[in-house]
Amino acid sequence: MVTTSKPKRVRWGVLGVAKIATEKVIPAMQQSKYARVAAIASRDQATADRAARALKIPRSFGSYDALVNDKHMASWMSDEKIDALLAELSSGGKT
Repeated sequence: MVTTSKPKRVRWGVLGVAKIATEKVIPAMQQSKYARVAAIASRDQATADRAARALKIPRSFGSYDALVNDKHMASWMSDEKIDALLAELSSGGKT
């Protein structure tokens, strides 16, 4: 008998609430069976809270350091990583 296991989802924390993150990257990540957006951070707690509510993200942080140092995050996404990810996606994975 062949058993299939449910893929493990990486818990991501997103650093920043820029339009590219909130309108493109996070919604795409939320559709992935391999990713779970578990947190978002901004330099301002109220801004992070608003973004988390709007995107149904369970945790928000008022500083980038707080998210990066949180023991529950497996990985995190920053503007620089987003730029690299978009370049990779637009090249069809040939970078």
